[in-house]
Formats: sequence, structure tokens, C-alpha cells
Amino acid sequence: MTYGTNIEKRVARPLTPADQVSVLLGLSEGPNALEIPLGPFVPIINKVAAGYPLHFTDLDYPASVADEYVHCPAVRDRQAFAARVVGDSMAPYYREGDIVVFSPNIAAEDGDDCFVRFADDCSTTFKRIYQNDVETLRLQPLNGVYPSEVFRNEAISGLWPAIYRIERLRRG
Repeated sequence: MTYGTNIEKRVARPLTPADQVSVLLGLSEGPNALEIPLGPFVPIINKVAAGYPLHFTDLDYPASVADEYVHCPAVRDRQAFAARVVGDSMAPYYREGDIVVFSPNIAAEDGDDCFVRFADDCSTTFKRIYQNDVETLRLQPLNGVYPSEVFRNEAISGLWPAIYRIERLRRG
């Protein structure tokens, strides 16, 4: 698999209720089988700290490989990636264990929640970003227990905005 691998298939016509039943029952096979849109599978690249920056790791896998993937039908960025939230600095909106999908091909804007990579040690964090001035960026946790931090632009080597949040509603 590659980042953002799209295993999407196209339907030549809209699915009728009978078609939908056939697909659900597994009756749609053979040369006339219906093709249904599946959308891309996005790799989960490990974890992002929603607290203090942690050393980033992609588990030493090449860009095209991950242990886990999440299905995101509406994601169009073929380089999209996901990470599990660790910590509580982005609570209450993001909780530990939530999976957040990020888009490298969308420019981060003021007020976006972003996967942030630091230039000096490649550590990462997950924060809301604000451009303080032309030279500095403020990383703002959503949880008021944590202080905001200001960094010079050159201290940050990557900003990728969150585009989806997948949360667990119940343990089970």
C-alpha cells in the first residue's frame, strides 16, 4: 500500500435498492459484478502528542507501508496520513485514542489544528496554530491546563492541518 492508496471503484450507474441488497448479501460477483466506491485507505503513522512534543516515529517503515490503515471515503489527498492522539492537551475536542487524519497538500491556516514537526529534533506535537507575526507561530493547546508556546517559523519544519477526526464512542 502507498500513502493515500485509492482502491476506489466507480459505479457506471446509481445503485438501486435491489443492487444494494445484492452487494450486502455478497451476490454481486462475476463479470457483471457491481463496483462500489470504497474510497482511500489512509495509513496510521503511529502517534502524535497532544501534550508536550514527543519524538516522532513512523516505525522505520517506508512511506508506502503502515501497520494500520483507516478508511476515509472523502479524503482526496493521496499523501494523507493519520495519527492516534496521545495526551490531553487538545481535550475536550480531541481525546486520547482518537484518530486524526492530516492533509499534507492543504496549506495550514490561522486557527487550524495541525500536526506540527519541529526542525531541530523532528519531534512532533498536535496543536492549534496561530501566526503571531511574520516571524513567529503560536501553538495553542485547547485544554486550558497547558500553556501556549511561541516558536520562530524556522523552528518548525512541517505543519499539516487536521481534516478528519475519528473517535471511539464506547470501549468494547
